[in-house]
Amino acid sequence: MRQTSSVADPAVLVSSSANGWEQAYTIITGIGVVGTLGLFYLAFRQIKTERDARLSTAEAAEKDRVEGQARSISSWIASEGGGGTWYAIENSSKDPVYGVILNVVAYYGAGAKEGVNSSPGLRVFVSIAPPGRCYAYGSEIDRGMYFHPAVEIAFTDRNMRNWARMWDGSLLSLDKQRPLAYYKVEEPISWQLPRLSSPPSI
Repeated sequence: MRQTSSVADPAVLVSSSANGWEQAYTIITGIGVVGTLGLFYLAFRQIKTERDARLSTAEAAEKDRVEGQARSISSWIASEGGGGTWYAIENSSKDPVYGVILNVVAYYGAGAKEGVNSSPGLRVFVSIAPPGRCYAYGSEIDRGMYFHPAVEIAFTDRNMRNWARMWDGSLLSLDKQRPLAYYKVEEPISWQLPRLSSPPSI
């Protein structure tokens, strides 16, 4: 029996070759598109990261501008005895603060943790606290029931913003409410000027 050899049709070969090139072109094009999209994504992420960093820096700067002086104000009990209490007021800014109210709160033991609930009889009112350290005098503190006192100080800053520095150091914005209104203080008020030198008992 005579065997016959099959010869590939040239037209079929050309068609197969063309299809192969089209598939390769499609794959290469797809890879290029994916790569381009990837570059766009990376560029977008970089832009977003830089924008977020700028916003974070701007927000931190704005917060520092608003809270800067308030964070430089603090108060503590300087000494007790002789039927009264001396309070130290520290103002490490370059400007005074105004309408200062000192509240005795409980650091530990039975007693109010916030000045709005503290004893009105232990509040001290100082009309102004200049830069540096000054002192104010108040009533004797009852130390019963394991009570250990701390001081909450409220004031109006140089930009007419109102604040309360809590006993734990945190800062509370009173918005447009003056400290007198925040604590619901009734008239008359016994304001005192600060003592600029250390009290005799310190």
